[in-house]
Amino acid sequence: MAGQPLEPPRLSESKIYDKRLRMQVPTTVTLPRKTKADKVFQLNYNALRNINRFTLGSLKNQFYEDFKPHIDKTSYLDKQIRLIYTITAANKRKFDIANILSVVDKFACDCLVKEGIISEDNWQYLTSVVYQFGGVTGERICTLEIIEL
Repeated sequence: MAGQPLEPPRLSESKIYDKRLRMQVPTTVTLPRKTKADKVFQLNYNALRNINRFTLGSLKNQFYEDFKPHIDKTSYLDKQIRLIYTITAANKRKFDIANILSVVDKFACDCLVKEGIISEDNWQYLTSVVYQFGGVTGERICTLEIIEL
């Protein structure tokens, strides 16, 4: 039907999974500055592709500090997993979910490896990554669900 919004794709849940874990993931990072007000960076590909490597390193470190309290210490070492990212919108303005979630995914996977939750974020352990839209909720919230296969 023309003009009708498409329903976001959902994974079929035919398999009963042993372990399922959900946690909130930041979509912005605030870097403190000495002489000016703190700078808030939106985590998306368009905003981050042109910043210098020192700022990018600081963003990644601050993301880790912001995300660390939300990380559940359930271990998935040496297990195959699937990651499902769901992002909600603050308003009806359209946005490209892959631009945001690709950066969030990269930062979050590095944090999960660093914290010892997953062994590596390569194809041997991470079998699939899904980005999905969770609707308009009045605020932008990103959740990460880890499913052991």
